Amino acid sequence: MPNPAEITKRFTSRTLSEDATAKVKTATDGIHALAQGLDDLLPDGREKSLALTHLQDAKMWAVEAIAKGPE
Repeated sequence: MPNPAEITKRFTSRTLSEDATAKVKTATDGIHALAQGLDDLLPDGREKSLALTHLQDAKMWAVEAIAKGPE
């Protein structure tokens, strides 16, 4: 079970440095380009929807990793 310090760490907003902001933009741009490509390539349906949803998850975790920085 997480302790109070871990809860605070998980749910506290962070101010990103210029370097981190640039990394977020690079990651976001790459994921966006992949999403656009898959949207053009894949037929509409559940599988396409799931693929795009998982890219949203990947973006969220990438931003979180950048925001947390080195552990």
